[in-house]
Amino acid sequence: MIKNIIFDGNGIIYKHTIDGDGHKKRTLKKRGVRKKLKELKNYYSLYILTDGVAKIETKIRALKRMRVYKYFKKIIATYQLRMSKKKNYKVFIKAMEIWEINAKNTVFIGHDKREIKNAKKSGLTTIQTHDITKLTEL
Repeated sequence: MIKNIIFDGNGIIYKHTIDGDGHKKRTLKKRGVRKKLKELKNYYSLYILTDGVAKIETKIRALKRMRVYKYFKKIIATYQLRMSKKKNYKVFIKAMEIWEINAKNTVFIGHDKREIKNAKKSGLTTIQTHDITKLTEL
């Protein structure tokens, strides 16, 4: 039975955009993401495993600004694990160890084929999508 969902943050929950002044900012991937997260939070513990060099505090501020931070139990960036990106299957294992969750009852939702492959290699069930608002598989 699935109890946990690990999301790839960039490309699934949020996307990077450039504002009118040329500054990079994060915005929700699309309409309906907040509603879907609220729905999923009623049944699962939600996590984000994200790549990137931006400090985790920056990502958390962005998630709070987008009003979705409250739906996630924990958020971790691969640099905090002292590991390279999710292109290494061991990063999934390390994150699950820290979060004290089990691959048997956890799903990884992402869009990158290599990340999906490595999530599977770490024992996770996976869903590859670019749009969580259309998820019906859980």
